[in-house]
Amino acid sequence: MIHRLLNITRLLFVVDCETTGTDPKTDRVVELGFQQWTSKGMAKEWRSLVNPGIPIPASATKVHGITDVKLKQCNRCGHDEGGTDAHAMLGDAPHTFKQVPRFRDIAANLAKGLASCDFAGKHVRFDLRVLAAEMARAGQAWSYAGARIIDADRLEQLAVPRDLGSLHEKYAGRRHDGAHGALSDVRASATVIAKQLEAHPNLPRDLDALHEAQWPGWLCDG
Repeated sequence: MIHRLLNITRLLFVVDCETTGTDPKTDRVVELGFQQWTSKGMAKEWRSLVNPGIPIPASATKVHGITDVKLKQCNRCGHDEGGTDAHAMLGDAPHTFKQVPRFRDIAANLAKGLASCDFAGKHVRFDLRVLAAEMARAGQAWSYAGARIIDADRLEQLAVPRDLGSLHEKYAGRRHDGAHGALSDVRASATVIAKQLEAHPNLPRDLDALHEAQWPGWLCDG
């Protein structure tokens, strides 16, 4: 478990946001979840849908499956208000309909809980930037400045060398001689890309799709 592998000296939150899009400045949170870790283990796990106050684009729903209709259902059990008997039960515990909150409804508690702590996740700086923008819109003071940030993508890059020489040796099966010579590096890059496409058939072959998969939102962000 993560607490046995890291020297956790203050609360560590593993966080993830599902959003209406890929621009942290303008897109909204539609679901937020986190685990709270201490040096002794996981202390808390929490998740909530969040009403963004704007329609969820179909492109975003395609990614996370959250629709405008889903946001009108009970945030606890997922059933319609006044609907089936299943709505009245969560396991064996009866409960009343719980409306999906707006971000401003939970901002103060989040800001208090996510203070003086560290963060982890996958591409987690995106999540933190989205949270900071949502806090600002809610008029809630909050910053992740000073937090130590652990990102799964960066850890992978650190653990598995991604320089051209290492990639060439991995995919071409031989050393890259002449490294840092322009044409030599061009030839090595072309070889690596071809070998990557051969080795990973799940990668798009269409250039538009491959570009978007690598750089989501690039054209929108300028």
